[in-house]
Amino acid sequence: MTNASLQDLKRLCDALVSNPQSFSMELEKMGFNITLLEQRCSEITQDLLSRPDLSSPDVNATTVTYDDEYWPMDIRIIMTLIFSILSIIGIFGNILVVLVVFKVPGMRTPTNCYLVSLAVSDCLFFLATSPTEISYLHVASTTYIFGSLGCAVFTYVPYLAINTSSLSITAFTIERFIGICYPLRARYICTVKRAKIIILGIWVFSFFYNSPWLYLANLTPLKNGEICTFKLERDNWAYKLLYFTDLGMFYCVPMILNILIYGKITYTLSHNSMKSEKSSMQKSIIRNDSKKGIKTLHFNG
Repeated sequence: MTNASLQDLKRLCDALVSNPQSFSMELEKMGFNITLLEQRCSEITQDLLSRPDLSSPDVNATTVTYDDEYWPMDIRIIMTLIFSILSIIGIFGNILVVLVVFKVPGMRTPTNCYLVSLAVSDCLFFLATSPTEISYLHVASTTYIFGSLGCAVFTYVPYLAINTSSLSITAFTIERFIGICYPLRARYICTVKRAKIIILGIWVFSFFYNSPWLYLANLTPLKNGEICTFKLERDNWAYKLLYFTDLGMFYCVPMILNILIYGKITYTLSHNSMKSEKSSMQKSIIRNDSKKGIKTLHFNG
């Protein structure tokens, strides 16, 4: 067996030892015999210790434990720059949206109120995900640098931001539906005050609905470090209930509702356009008939 093959198997063994419960379950699902694999891991460890070419201090230990685990340094630098630039643009761009709506009186409309809510949730998403994504490029997978509080916050905030964005977009779509399909009623229904109340309700609901993630996020200690995971396993009924409730409430239902609403908006706009064209043609015909009548009377006179 080559050095590369032994090193690959060594990394597999390290992963099995560091997180035996979840990793063993995944391997069993893939058809691996865990008992035989553990025996093979023991043999590999003895083989590595007995071979001078691999156990020699001249061999760079980071070759197996660090460099092979990550992308090359130039790729990590490029990805870090990309993440940083996108985050800066996203955060400051959304802050500008909020400032413009608040500073310019003419921009304080019901529609823009929902856009402000969407901008705030986008800012929170960038602030919560960028540090963790960048850290994953530069630290070991078993090293979580943000602590237990960071694990809870950086798990909770993205769920809060995404779900709030979904509800804000849905509320914005309904507001546009009323404004286009029922313009006379919209003057009394779609007000800035009502929009603020709806947005407040969305955020309060999202804060409480997503709060279980503060408890479910867990900093799990490993043999060679610690990782931020969930307390519930994926096959746990509570996890499945939370997952499918989240999927239905914030993805499936809003998507179906938005499709139906925009279908109705499209029909209303096309129908009104046809009525407008028909009315314009009738007015044109009446105008032409009137001109012909006047010319006839003038000629006979």
